Amino acid sequence: MDYEGNTKKRKRSSSANFAGNTLSASAPASASGGQFEVFLSFRGKDTGKTFTDFLYTYLYEAGFRIFRDKEGLHVGEEIGPMLLKAINESKVSIPIFSRNYASSKWCLLELVEMVNCHETKGQLIFPIFYKVKPSDVRDQTGSYEKAFRKHQQHFDKKIVRRWKKALRVVGKMKGLELEETNGYEGELVKKVTSDVLSVLKKNNVVVTENLVGIDHDVEKIMGLVNVGSNDVHMVVIHGMAGIGKTTIAGVIYNKLSNSGCFECCCFLRNVRVMLQKDDDLLNLQKQLIKRIRKPNCCDDISNVDEGVNTIKDIVCKKKVLIVLDDVDENRKLGKIAGEHNWFGSGSRIIVTTRNPHALNLLSVDRTYELPLMEPGPSLQLFCKHAFKRSSPLEDYYILSKNVVSIAAGLPLALESIGSFLCNTERVVWEDKLKELKEIPHADVQESLRISYEGLNGSQESIFLDIACLFIGEDKRLPFCMWDDCKFVPSAGIEVLKRRSLVKIEDDKWLRMHDQLRDFGRQIVRKEKDQGKHSRLFIHKEASDVLKRQMGTDQVEAICVKADDRFEVFTDEEFRNLRNLRFLRVDNADLVGNFKDLLLNLKWLRWHNCPGNSRLTNFHLEKLVILDLSNNNYLKDNWKDWSQIKMAEKLKVLNLSRCEGLTRTPDFSTFTALEILILGMCQNLVEIDQSIWKLKTLRVLDISTDVSYLATPIRKFTPITKFPDAIGNLEKLEEINASHCFHLQEFPSSIGRLSSLRILRLDATGICSLPTSICELSLQTLDLYQCQKLQSLPKLPSSLTSLRVTCTSMRTFPSLSNLINLKELCFDVCVNLVKIPTDIGKLSKLETLTLSNCNKLVEFPSSIGGLSSLRILRLDTTGICSLPTGICELSSLQTLHLYRCSQLRSLPELPPSLTSLHVTCTSMETFPSLSKLIHLKKLSFEPGENLVEIPSDIGKLSKLETLYLWDTKICTLPEIGDLSLLMQLELHVCRNLQCIPRLPSSLIKLRLHKCKSVESLPDLSNLINLSELSLRVLPKLMEIQGLGKLESLMSLNISFCKSLERLPNVSNLGILKELKLCYCQKLAKVEGLGVLKSLETLDVTGCTSLERLDLSNLKNLKE
Repeated sequence: MDYEGNTKKRKRSSSANFAGNTLSASAPASASGGQFEVFLSFRGKDTGKTFTDFLYTYLYEAGFRIFRDKEGLHVGEEIGPMLLKAINESKVSIPIFSRNYASSKWCLLELVEMVNCHETKGQLIFPIFYKVKPSDVRDQTGSYEKAFRKHQQHFDKKIVRRWKKALRVVGKMKGLELEETNGYEGELVKKVTSDVLSVLKKNNVVVTENLVGIDHDVEKIMGLVNVGSNDVHMVVIHGMAGIGKTTIAGVIYNKLSNSGCFECCCFLRNVRVMLQKDDDLLNLQKQLIKRIRKPNCCDDISNVDEGVNTIKDIVCKKKVLIVLDDVDENRKLGKIAGEHNWFGSGSRIIVTTRNPHALNLLSVDRTYELPLMEPGPSLQLFCKHAFKRSSPLEDYYILSKNVVSIAAGLPLALESIGSFLCNTERVVWEDKLKELKEIPHADVQESLRISYEGLNGSQESIFLDIACLFIGEDKRLPFCMWDDCKFVPSAGIEVLKRRSLVKIEDDKWLRMHDQLRDFGRQIVRKEKDQGKHSRLFIHKEASDVLKRQMGTDQVEAICVKADDRFEVFTDEEFRNLRNLRFLRVDNADLVGNFKDLLLNLKWLRWHNCPGNSRLTNFHLEKLVILDLSNNNYLKDNWKDWSQIKMAEKLKVLNLSRCEGLTRTPDFSTFTALEILILGMCQNLVEIDQSIWKLKTLRVLDISTDVSYLATPIRKFTPITKFPDAIGNLEKLEEINASHCFHLQEFPSSIGRLSSLRILRLDATGICSLPTSICELSLQTLDLYQCQKLQSLPKLPSSLTSLRVTCTSMRTFPSLSNLINLKELCFDVCVNLVKIPTDIGKLSKLETLTLSNCNKLVEFPSSIGGLSSLRILRLDTTGICSLPTGICELSSLQTLHLYRCSQLRSLPELPPSLTSLHVTCTSMETFPSLSKLIHLKKLSFEPGENLVEIPSDIGKLSKLETLYLWDTKICTLPEIGDLSLLMQLELHVCRNLQCIPRLPSSLIKLRLHKCKSVESLPDLSNLINLSELSLRVLPKLMEIQGLGKLESLMSLNISFCKSLERLPNVSNLGILKELKLCYCQKLAKVEGLGVLKSLETLDVTGCTSLERLDLSNLKNLKE
């Protein structure tokens, strides 16, 4: 750099040495870790106090250490060595070529050294052409020509040639011109700063190098972030502890911060920990302010309100990227990233949390729940930490597979266990596996504990109950017990869901991740002595505690599940269990006098109890749930009914799968009963008339296929009719008679069931419904597979879901009154020919299914009125065309047109579609897909009339799955840029000759019966591919890149009769299945002998194949 007048202060000897090569020896050997990151070379009198000063300020505020002569040198030091050191240690040099730059020998000397560092060490040079053209610099024309005429008079020719060469080299580099920003210097400065940030990754957060299987999640979240939009977006990434939220957020942050799209970027880690104290909120505000402004700009902020105002002032006109990692409280977060109007246009706020509901007071635009890892990527991630490679070492495959199974797709568990086992002996692995089956790894426990520690006492009890007892249970049953224990289960479960500690599947079944389950069980195991464990859930431990009479009043639950023989437990063994509230005894007998015992028992699950028990005074007055299901011995005359009837608080009675019952017991004393389950009692023919006394009954279940247990048994209840007395059950909300094939009629008294909301009669012998059904407040009516049903009466307007199979029906009943309907399914109505036009009035309808209605040939134009419709299924119908009004369905996401053989064309489809399935063998043209910007799944079987498909398939940026069946297409559109495509299947594409470049995101690739395909693209980029199936490709001769597919778990190459050789497969370290069938010319498979993970090998019909060495394949099963 050269400020006007400074040249006279520099010593001639320094310039002479600097101009030559002699000083290069004094340069430091390494450019890393220097005092400066960016070196600015400029002509002082041209830009020193204007553009260069502006650029310096911007780079400084971005956090860079910049060298410029004005502040970088200290008085009294030699300029030459210091200047040389600054250039050598900088990571980026920025020469600012202005009109008089070449007239300064110091600028030229600096440029020579920059080029030297560039050529010898790869140092980066970012040239800026300020009011000059690159050609002036490169060719020394204009003011540069004039400057060199003077230099040639004062300097040696070698020196001048060296300067000219440096100008030519840098002049050819891609740089930035002031003209590119229309002369706006501020815009140019922003662009330079952004480019330097991107190249030096100054904003990058540290992310592990062992990234596996995250590409799809990253792409999905990037789509939600939607950088191209000018709106302000807040995107929340959520999931259970250890699932990789911070890692994913870090990868996305690095991508975005280096994209040049944002003026300021900030990643704040561990927000939850930082906000544990009240004064930490102010400190967090200051951290944010410092990272998007100068470090000293928040010295005067003394309280949180001032911090809020400062943040708003700073970011209101800036396009910023802010990541807030590990957040669990919205009240404080609102003081850091509050309303959208705080931020400049296009800003993005990304939040990671275990509890997305904790942010419900903030303006969250989109959320993304991170899924657990699949087995293939899980094994790779584990191996990267355990073996520093992508596949297991020899003899460690089974051990590795067992660890992966225990980790159950949780990245933290895979990483921490893998790191622990790295470089350890086999015996350590075996011991650790035994431990992991009982106790989660320490790092995992610590992470999970954070979510657990914030629970109150009732929530902890519910969590531990689920972990030890109720995984896979229908939530309604434990809810009854928890409610009686004053645990407030609805609120408690909601808290557990929000903390990602539990999931509710199908709004019914309790689910929990294996690591959370083991974590909860370990908490219980640490509760002092075994006899003081609150929950004894392992048979042997529970049996020992009872047999040895070790139980105490701290025991709340006991599970005894004797599988092989009946065990006997006496009254004395329960003597000290005063607070027992849950008891499960399977295949066991209770003997003795139970007077004053089990006084607090809420739930008794006694599977296969003896027909003639030897217990007396079994008066369980506080019993809430009695489960006597799965019983081969329980008869109508079971003598213990008289004792059970003392349980006046009983809310749930489960007698399902009791084969000895022909009629139910007398219900007279069960006046508090709410749930009665009688399913799969294969000899039950009568429900006792006393059922009318169950005034509180809410659920009556006699279904066959619905099980409240994890393993349903298919036995059918032979009941033919309900008793008339059922009409007296005013509180009854649900009747489930699914798959009761013998049920033929329903009493007219149903009209008195004023509380009935759900009626499931699917797969029954019902012929008709009573007309009184219209008087109900019914919401769900299921008549699916009711083959004998002839017609429908008028239905109640309260219905939200209606499913019907009625083979005799020719026309719909009137739908105009079903104004609340959300789901309508008429399936296998084979004589249905017309749909009433008033279907268009169902403005709340979300799902419409008319599948297998063969005679249905037209669809009413009133479809445009279905403003809420999301799913439309018209599979196997006689539809010839769709109304043009379908494009008006702005909410439609799924359209199914399988086997619509008469459909010849499609109208314009709504851009909201995410899934499109079309099988139309008469189709002649296919509409443009360019507007289907949200399409994720496309399945297409057009038949023989269509010879090409739209090229705009390659522009469907959100496409994840593509199926093409039975087409005459010769070429496939370019799809290599579909970065979210995970599954590609091409079946029976007879004329297809070649496959275009494939995207690296593919996980599954199947090519079947594509008989003209001669070649495949190089597959080596498919780093995520886990399944490759190539069947019946008779012209295929080679498969390039196969040997590099390290994620491959299943490989099927069959009936490829021209294939002579395969690439070496030794790198396919996690391959489990290999099928090479009827490839007659295939002579050799190199590398097969080292595939230790291989379990299945089939080489049937490979007649030319040499002898295979399988001696090392110890895991081979077939």
